[in-house]
Amino acid sequence: MKSPLLIAVLMLLAAAAAIPQEIMLTAASGRVEIREPGGAWQPVAVRDSIPVGAEIATGLGARATINVNGNLVRIEPMSRVAVSSFLREGNTTTTELNLRIGRVSAEVRTAEGLQQDFRLRSTQSTASVRGTSFTYDGTELRVDEGQVALANRLNQQRIVIAGQESRAEGYSPPVRSDTVVLERATVTAEAFSPDRTTPTVRRTRRRPTTGSVRVFIR
Repeated sequence: MKSPLLIAVLMLLAAAAAIPQEIMLTAASGRVEIREPGGAWQPVAVRDSIPVGAEIATGLGARATINVNGNLVRIEPMSRVAVSSFLREGNTTTTELNLRIGRVSAEVRTAEGLQQDFRLRSTQSTASVRGTSFTYDGTELRVDEGQVALANRLNQQRIVIAGQESRAEGYSPPVRSDTVVLERATVTAEAFSPDRTTPTVRRTRRRPTTGSVRVFIR
């Protein structure tokens, strides 16, 4: 029969294994503010802790970097990011960020015996890290290395591998890479070619209108 002291120790260890880890602002330039749930926007300084549930906003020309248990997340100017969840349970660290607007880049480092569950959400889709690097703007996804799972709001997924692109908007299933590339190109016609004898067709590429997220796994 276990003693009450041993039971208490085991309960404390179990609770400690699932407590949120610290998130800290490690660099900032310009106007950087934080808003906790139900609160007002307040200035934030380097080495301040960022609680789970808080939003971080950068002003015009401002930048900020937060350290999420050793993972660096860089927030570009005119961006807003919410820390939806951050928890370490056993050997698994779960991080979920919500990109409201703007651009974010991140370096997610792995360690032996530690698993990373790193997710980036927007109102349109979710990108779950299963590889090394990708770019994500809340709707469109481009994978540079490894593979990433892109899911819509119904959790319909498509695995996107290196060199491919996909897009998921709301309840529409993620589309194939070639569809994204084709739909991004628009066709315009000039009256004549340089020799003034035949019409000329020119393709242009649309640029994303939202921010992007780039994640590196090391």
